[in-house]
Amino acid sequence: MRLGALRAFASVVIPALVLAQTGTNEKPGPANDSLSKAVDYGVVDFRMFEDEPQKLSFHLMTSWIPGEKRQGMLRYKMVVFVPKPVSFDPLEANAPSKADTAILSRLARCSISLELYDKDDFVLRSHSMQFKKIMDENAQLDSLRANDALQITGQEYRQFLNAGRWTVSWSCGLR
Repeated sequence: MRLGALRAFASVVIPALVLAQTGTNEKPGPANDSLSKAVDYGVVDFRMFEDEPQKLSFHLMTSWIPGEKRQGMLRYKMVVFVPKPVSFDPLEANAPSKADTAILSRLARCSISLELYDKDDFVLRSHSMQFKKIMDENAQLDSLRANDALQITGQEYRQFLNAGRWTVSWSCGLR
């Protein structure tokens, strides 16, 4: 008897939960489905410090999740690392040098923002990113990573996807 009651309960509650989670003001279907797929924007290099010739590589991936009242969330992952030259010695290529660790530590003390632009070069969003230090297997600083979300409409995200661009801005004042 308990199994029958459990099945009856599940047949009412589970569909109600599914409907509650999918109810948004965004139009369902292929248009929003394509926005939810992860987009890899590749790697862009920036010289971060005037007194340091070493550039740092920023890798961005985004996707969009619909929300209520035509609002949604842009999810992003940003990884910052020191680009490595191609080496014949795989052990040498994987180990961060003291200089790599130093520049990443220096950058970790800065305030870094992700800036999203539309095709006409107008700012859609500027978002301050919070980075975590990522260590390698030898407890050496290997990269910085941010994984967060910010509110943005589906229309704004489409404007960014359709010929928009991204960059970073930073401030490394006294902290």
